[in-house]
Amino acid sequence: MAKRPRIRLNRPGVLALMQRAGPPLLKAKAEAVCGRLRAAGYQAGYEMRMDRNGRPVVMVAITEARGLTAQAKYGVVTKAAAMEGLDINRYFVR
Repeated sequence: MAKRPRIRLNRPGVLALMQRAGPPLLKAKAEAVCGRLRAAGYQAGYEMRMDRNGRPVVMVAITEARGLTAQAKYGVVTKAAAMEGLDINRYFVR
């Protein structure tokens, strides 16, 4: 009986691919989310960076004083991201 084939993931290769291909896709989604927030009457911006594991990350935020209240009370950023088909996860910055 033949041995079962083993599949090994090339982790450095996948990371390199994510670092090249990820930022343009993330930027497009971040701009779309910011556009939805601006259409709702909020000033919004985003910041792109690499996380501690080297993966590209984008953080979208309302850049005005009432932003924290609007997110806490109505979830406007979460709703705008969900309308763009994104899955929302909490990300703690250290």
